[in-house]
Amino acid sequence: HIAEASGILCCPAPTHSTNHTKNNHVTILFHNEMDCDLCLCWIDYQGMPHHFRVLRRNTSLRENSFVGHSFLLWRIDDEQDYCETLHTCKSNDDNNEGKKKQTVRRILNKESVICRAPLVGYQPLKALSLETNNHTTTTTTQQSMTVDRPHILYLRDNGRTICRTIAPTHSVVPYDTTEKVYEEVVIECKTKNGAVRWTLMCEPGWEGCCDNDNSNSMSIRERLTMDLNAASEKLPQKACELLSKSIRIWVNVSQKYGMELCPTEASHMCFHPEANWLRENGMKGEKCHGVEIYRVKDYLSDCDLWGAGGVIVHELSHAWHCCFCENGYDNKDIIKCFDEAMREKLYESVEVHGPQGPKAKAYACTNAMEYFAELSVAFMCQDRDTEYNKWFPFNRRQLIEHDRRAYELMCEYWRVPLSKLKK
Repeated sequence: HIAEASGILCCPAPTHSTNHTKNNHVTILFHNEMDCDLCLCWIDYQGMPHHFRVLRRNTSLRENSFVGHSFLLWRIDDEQDYCETLHTCKSNDDNNEGKKKQTVRRILNKESVICRAPLVGYQPLKALSLETNNHTTTTTTQQSMTVDRPHILYLRDNGRTICRTIAPTHSVVPYDTTEKVYEEVVIECKTKNGAVRWTLMCEPGWEGCCDNDNSNSMSIRERLTMDLNAASEKLPQKACELLSKSIRIWVNVSQKYGMELCPTEASHMCFHPEANWLRENGMKGEKCHGVEIYRVKDYLSDCDLWGAGGVIVHELSHAWHCCFCENGYDNKDIIKCFDEAMREKLYESVEVHGPQGPKAKAYACTNAMEYFAELSVAFMCQDRDTEYNKWFPFNRRQLIEHDRRAYELMCEYWRVPLSKLKK
């Protein structure tokens, strides 16, 4: 196996006796204290890496796994190289298997990383030591660990020890932000046939936190007002009314979540579909079915990758999918449309605004939820000359021409009659 050749243990081959139960379920928290970004992969029993999650410097990632599963970490020395690698290794094309293996060999044979080819291989509930060039990487674990006693893996580069694992003797305690104070701000916006009122829950200081950043031509209040007005005009009238009455938008100067021992500094924005996840990560359960801007600074720096209000439309589309479509995220029509698009490889390489470009595998490929949200943004833009979405298709005309099934799906689930659409 490729990974074994580099000294990394693969996952045990699946057998009839494999028993993935709570007794051998383990939580691993990877915390990067190095001066570089890392890529975290899960290694299957054939020695092939999967997932390719980015572990940024001074941040953490949590993996829920099982006894004996293996992980590989490697340095991201070149962001473009990483994106190309990710595109190759996440491809579902069986004919691309040879190229995948060649790419993996190139990863494992890179000379610029610290500990031989991979930075470190790690297998929970099993001691592992790699010795290369006088660098020693050792992990030690306890067989009694369960899901509420995580492995915490600290990654350092101090010339001797690259990483170490500690096993806490107490249960996981979330980083508690449930008492965080927010102030209510209401923004009234015009729609196609009236007006709606959006409720924002804002952390004190939200308006002044970016005053010293000269790159922002607007304040966060001005920008959100503009974007919410633009989103309100593009959304179907009934959907806009329902969403504005039921969805709150939480605005943070900054926000942490996760384990108290090693919380994650949140970035960008998201929609919250589950109250349990919020509570498990120390956040207010009342944020469930809300949109959250984790950091004002990120919003101001990223929002121009879409047309005005586009990133808001994306998150509100998640809310519409989850709360107003039949069976929510389990809607069979949306899942089927996504599966067919993936089978036809409609989004394997598309144009994109921003650092991922000029072409990359579309964000719509992530799952059926992102597929619906991404194409909803394109669907809402009826101006054929405007590149409204961040990713292709950028507008409704391009959606019709590129993915007719998705266009008809949008008409059905956004409750917009086909006969009233400008084609």
